[in-house]
Amino acid sequence: MKGKDELQKFKKMWTWLMAYPAHDREYYMKHVAKESEEWANNCPLSNNTIAAQCNGCQLLWEGSEGTLCTDPSSPLFRWMTTERIYPDTRSFYARQLALLAMDASRRPRR
Repeated sequence: MKGKDELQKFKKMWTWLMAYPAHDREYYMKHVAKESEEWANNCPLSNNTIAAQCNGCQLLWEGSEGTLCTDPSSPLFRWMTTERIYPDTRSFYARQLALLAMDASRRPRR
């Protein structure tokens, strides 16, 4: 897991995407956050360019079938597989991701 700064960026991204469900993470990174360096997998927590090998979100998600990106029961996986024609559902999953980040930022570091 990366530091608090990346966790805050993750939370901000999902809070914004909750309000704008027609957009995706790449749009947020390029046009809203305007980051100078590109995030791997369009995620500030990513620590590998291959999503299946990334474990940057392990403090956020302890799923039995993988990470936020690969576990079919995770809100990120569900958000990615929900079409843009369902904005309420996309907002719901984005909210769950923002809440996971908020929860993790409140926990004491080990």
